[in-house]
Amino acid sequence: MSAKDQGKPSGKSVSEADPGFAVNLMQFLAVPTFVLDAEGRVLIWNKACERLTGLPASEVLGTKEHWRGFYDAARP
Repeated sequence: MSAKDQGKPSGKSVSEADPGFAVNLMQFLAVPTFVLDAEGRVLIWNKACERLTGLPASEVLGTKEHWRGFYDAARP
């Protein structure tokens, strides 16, 4: 980066520059938040979601069982 480019915005969003920042931000939101991939597997199950549902992230991450926090049986 040249001296004249320093201090100028890169044109990248924060999540593009550091995807870990966006994931960390979601983990500590006060709002219950979960994220599914295109196949419906849980990628993120934040602390607020754990508190709301009583279901630890360790039991749902990587699964398609996010419904367990909200329903007695799977729904389509």
